Amino acid sequence: MRPGLRHKSLVSVAGAQDPAFCTGSKTMPAKRAHTAGKGNDGGASGGYIQVFLYRVPKANHDAFAATEGKLFAIFRRHGILGSDLHVCKDARIFKGFRDLRAALEAASEEEVWVEIDRYRDQADSLRVIEGIGKDPEAGPLFGQVLQLAAAGVLCPQGNAERVKV
Repeated sequence: MRPGLRHKSLVSVAGAQDPAFCTGSKTMPAKRAHTAGKGNDGGASGGYIQVFLYRVPKANHDAFAATEGKLFAIFRRHGILGSDLHVCKDARIFKGFRDLRAALEAASEEEVWVEIDRYRDQADSLRVIEGIGKDPEAGPLFGQVLQLAAAGVLCPQGNAERVKV
């Protein structure tokens, strides 16, 4: 086995010939994958993303959501393709993986929020972000987001390009 691939077979992927693929099981309910925007779709749903992870006290849930909603309106004004906001819930963690909430060391009174911002490409992200940076409404809202997130915690951020498969 090549270096870096020693954990390659920890999880097998069910194929269409597998009857459990669409029916689920007692431990994992059926779920059909949403495939729009995956692979090579010409970039219609964005080929470049920014991902932000936040630890947010449960008491700040509504205020955090409202602030993000205001920011998303600003993002749309400046041409972002889209933004999605998710809150991590209990999950069945597969062998070889770790719960995202544990990886971020979220306390029991905190939620982990995942924000995914979509752009056409990296150049588009720079153009949109530059416009947002000049918007006088955006700065105070970004400050509010950081105040509502867990105190003293740096929020992980990453940029990624779509892999064409």
